[in-house]
Amino acid sequence: MKRMRLKINRKLFSNGIKIAFALALSFVLNQFPMDQIEFFAYDLLFRAKANNSTSGEIAIVNIDRNSIEQLRHEPDLTDYTLLMQQLKELSPKAVLFLPDLNRIEANQNQKAAFARSTEEINNFIVSVEDVPLAGAENKFKLSTPLHHINVQPGILSKDSRNFAQDNVSRRALVHYEGHYFAQAQIAQLINPVKDPMDYQGAFPFKGSIQVLVNLHKKGSFNTFSFIDVVDGNINKEDLKNKIIVIGQDAQSEADNYVMTPFLRDVTAMSKAEYNANIIDGLIKDNSIVQTSEDLRAWLCFLISLITVYITAQFRPTRGILSLLGLATGYFLISLLLFHLEIWIPVAHPLLAIFVGYYLLIPFRLVQENKKSWEYQQKNRLLTQVEELKNNFISMMSHDLKTPLARIQGMAELALNDKGALSLEQKDALSTISRSSEELSLFVSSILNFGRIESQGVKLKLEANDLNRLVEDVVKKYHYLAKEKNIEIITELEPLFSTPMDTALIRQVVQNLIENAIKYSPENSKVLIFTEEIDGKIQLQVTDQGAGIPVEEHDKVFMKFYRSKNAKSSPIKGTGLGLYLTKYFVDLHQGEIQIDSVSEQGTTFTVNLPTNLEI
Repeated sequence: MKRMRLKINRKLFSNGIKIAFALALSFVLNQFPMDQIEFFAYDLLFRAKANNSTSGEIAIVNIDRNSIEQLRHEPDLTDYTLLMQQLKELSPKAVLFLPDLNRIEANQNQKAAFARSTEEINNFIVSVEDVPLAGAENKFKLSTPLHHINVQPGILSKDSRNFAQDNVSRRALVHYEGHYFAQAQIAQLINPVKDPMDYQGAFPFKGSIQVLVNLHKKGSFNTFSFIDVVDGNINKEDLKNKIIVIGQDAQSEADNYVMTPFLRDVTAMSKAEYNANIIDGLIKDNSIVQTSEDLRAWLCFLISLITVYITAQFRPTRGILSLLGLATGYFLISLLLFHLEIWIPVAHPLLAIFVGYYLLIPFRLVQENKKSWEYQQKNRLLTQVEELKNNFISMMSHDLKTPLARIQGMAELALNDKGALSLEQKDALSTISRSSEELSLFVSSILNFGRIESQGVKLKLEANDLNRLVEDVVKKYHYLAKEKNIEIITELEPLFSTPMDTALIRQVVQNLIENAIKYSPENSKVLIFTEEIDGKIQLQVTDQGAGIPVEEHDKVFMKFYRSKNAKSSPIKGTGLGLYLTKYFVDLHQGEIQIDSVSEQGTTFTVNLPTNLEI
């Protein structure tokens, strides 16, 4: 009970240490911002994510190279006026105008004509990349006669100073100091939202409300050339009643483009297409949802804890494979959730696996080396104990053999004395003789076992006749069989002399015949056969005893093993006889088999090769 409590306390202490280590590791890792790594993983998730469909509400009109080549100049206000006249006929829901009107040279008449053309279009908004300050909203107003044009902030955020700091555009500003940005104003025409925080994935940042844009791959929106729209070379149904974004894609100025998670190139995506993505995401309300800081901390702790347990419990190779599986599984789960527009952190948990393993593996190696050293010491001690045991058994057995031989000799001498002996005296002397012989066999078994355990047994081959050995052993046990009225039947076919270790094979024959007689009932038979089959000599010994259960057939040749039937009988044994028998047969490159039926008897079959070299 005390040991059990001590074991439980040790286990609880060990688990407490692991939990504390995982908690400390996750706490330390969470103190370091890893935005660059996190957003790099974010971009990988975006590239692996299936492309979602657009709302179909948005079309893009771009001033491309073809437009400039046909106009032979960049569009002026007269060209834009012609565009507005074409768009008026298409009744767009809204028009988001991105070109900078302050950079377009025009006279007052051209400006006035352009202003009148925009007044005939519903929800015409000019987007400027600037942020309004409270009380300074009028700074966005254009000069007369363009002063009636609706100018709204539509800044496109880049991760330059904050977050990943890699100039990639991932976010959209929705609201700032009481004002919706141009993209949100247009999106609300289709999906009106009262509170900007009601947008899916909305989060506050430095006084603004922002979302992570659920970007489509480049080319996902219907895009038309400026000159084709002006000339009417389009299918008007493709632009009718749409939200139209007017921008530039002539690949002449880097300012007209943004880098995206899909591609970090200066011309990765035009600003017109990025604006279309923002509006589309707000219409569908499917922005990427970030998990809370608390959930991120718990995920990091959970992954740290799993890493600690794997590193502590598993062997190095299995541990590395398990941790790789953990990292892969976590990434796949994050990819699945990202497909559902939920972004869980990747950097801290994956770093927890890496750092946790490399912090714990030296400690694990020290523990393994300590255990290995302890095992070596125990093994050395066990080896010494085994040597002492073998030496003691050998010494004891040798010391017993001499007095046993004397007792047996004196008993046989007394039995052979012609002097008058009473019947009781003869029975006593016979019992002494048999008992000393049994004890002598037991001592021989112990000696042979000791030799096998210490250094093994080497064969001393000589040519001999197996039949002669069998006959000698049968004569030796004739008296034992007679006492139980057991008939020994021998059918020995003529055999050639075969190379064998006579002493060892004699012991094999003795063990089999003695067991057959000992475990056979009175008034039964023991059958002994020898013959030559396929270049091997075969010995079979069959009794009519209780048999050996099938499930014990493989066990009876184990050292010190006794079958259930043998244990339940009054006959004593060491459990070494069949072990030594099989060992000696194996030494001769032979084989021994057992065939037994319950209550019908047992047959042992020994096959010995005839081609052993002397």
